[in-house]
Amino acid sequence: MVVNAQLNKSQFIRLSILYHIQRKQFYFFALTAAVVTGYAIYSQTYVLLVVVWIPFLMYLGIGIFGAYREGSKENNPVYLPTRYEFTDSGIVISNKENQGKLSWDQLSNWQIIAKTYVLTLKNGQILAFPQNALSSVESPRLKSLLNKHIKV
Repeated sequence: MVVNAQLNKSQFIRLSILYHIQRKQFYFFALTAAVVTGYAIYSQTYVLLVVVWIPFLMYLGIGIFGAYREGSKENNPVYLPTRYEFTDSGIVISNKENQGKLSWDQLSNWQIIAKTYVLTLKNGQILAFPQNALSSVESPRLKSLLNKHIKV
C-alpha cells in the first residue's frame, strides 16, 4: 500500500502542540499542579501556587513556542511531499531529499491525532501524515495493516 502525503504548517503546529500535551511529563505537571493547588487553597498557603504553576506554565509555553518555531521554518522536511510504502516487512519512506526504511519492530504505537495518522517509533520520534491523504477505501486497509504489524 502506498500513501503520498505531506503536512501543511497548521497541521504540523497543531499536531506538535497536541503531541506535547499528551506526553507523560504533561500529566505529571498537571497532576502535581492540581494536588498542590488543592492543598494551597485548603491551607491558605497561596505562595505554593507560584511554586507549582510556574514550572507547569513554563512546560506548556516551551512546547507551544517550540511548535511555532519549528513550524515557521519554511525548509522543514515535514512539508515535503513524501511517499510512504507500507509492506509486510516495514515502511519505505522517501521524498526528494531522503529515503529510508523502517521495520515494523521499530514502531511502538500508532494513533490518529488532529486528523493525522501518527506512527510512534520506539526511540520516541514520530511519522505523521494527514488522514485526507487516503481514500475512504484505503483508510480501513491502512488501519488493519497497522493493527496487524504494530503490537501495542
